[in-house]
Amino acid sequence: MSIVMKLLAMMNSSLEVKSVYGKGSEFWFAIEQSVVDWSEVGSIEKIYQESVCEISSYKEKLHAPKAKLLFVDDTEMNLEVIKGLLKKTGMQVDTALSGKEALELVAQKTYDIIFIDHRMPEMDGIETYRCMQKMKENKCKDKPCIMLTANAISGSRKMYLNAGFTDYISKPVNPMQLENIIEKYLPKNYLEPINSFETKCLEKNKGNPFMERLCRIKGLNVDLALKNCGSPELLESSIKRYYSTIDVRAAELERFFETENWKDYGIKVHALKSTSRLIGAMFLSKKAEILERHVDKAEYEDIRKKHSLFIKNFLGYKRKFAFLEKDIPARKQISETDFLEKMQHVRNLTEKYDLDGLDSVMDELSKVSVPEHSRNLYKQVSECIENVDFNGLKDVLEKFNIR
Repeated sequence: MSIVMKLLAMMNSSLEVKSVYGKGSEFWFAIEQSVVDWSEVGSIEKIYQESVCEISSYKEKLHAPKAKLLFVDDTEMNLEVIKGLLKKTGMQVDTALSGKEALELVAQKTYDIIFIDHRMPEMDGIETYRCMQKMKENKCKDKPCIMLTANAISGSRKMYLNAGFTDYISKPVNPMQLENIIEKYLPKNYLEPINSFETKCLEKNKGNPFMERLCRIKGLNVDLALKNCGSPELLESSIKRYYSTIDVRAAELERFFETENWKDYGIKVHALKSTSRLIGAMFLSKKAEILERHVDKAEYEDIRKKHSLFIKNFLGYKRKFAFLEKDIPARKQISETDFLEKMQHVRNLTEKYDLDGLDSVMDELSKVSVPEHSRNLYKQVSECIENVDFNGLKDVLEKFNIR
């Protein structure tokens, strides 16, 4: 308290206090500052949202399996985020939670680049760097050292360069800036073209136009999708069905979100988690899994924060699969009589718990246009079959008098 009061006095200010016994105290002060630049900073909320969108849509551009990186930060969450960002680059990433731990690691391994947080207890980033340079057993003396800092103000770069650091990057870490600085200081012969994954996929599926198109879609695990579906033909059918229902499923999620119908919202994201995984859309599947977990734990505020971005990512698959539009022929209209016959068949299959038979019927119906009068029935039946909800399916058929 004494130090704070002296610092404020040096700035022609003083510490004010309001205290109520048994309740707590409030402290405040006012400092006059001259304005260096009157230009607007902008909306912090907007900048934050843009940053979130940028990270969520981030696609790695580097692939360097030979690279060995060390990140030093006293906050484990920061290290986990960094490891997650670099997961698909193939780089070997080690982490240390303190300067002392970092010193032990550089004595054992040679790293191509070392990132060190500035503000750490016991031994800060600059002290850690200086100790590294003095160590005889340091295997990384000539390697680039980058400062990780939240102190991204004018003059910071000069300060860190004067301390001996090669460069610095501001926190929280922006994935694109991180890749740029790694690319800048990593040996060029370590870098492999990111499209090598696409090339390998194309080589495996050469001669199949549909599979070749899938290989060019960023973020789609084609190998996993093929494994899940069993054959290129079934995968193509599954993706076309997935694509044709994006608008409907997104609208349903929006409706359940707006009405706070969390039970049905949870059912929908669970289904989307499974179908997205089936077609290799693993990023979306993981995000759906997180939302499902929030529903199970009644963490509704977390859902509110993540819902809009999730819907945006989901609708993004319309663009990814846009090439399918011309491959999906115009659907013929099925008559009301024929549709009801299909529903009666669904009723019989439901009594036998024949999921394969139900899938076959729904596959047939997905290729035709259902009469407008029966679309609500079709929609509810589809949902039940998709969620393997036989009891719900029986209730729906009973409600619409399908016997």
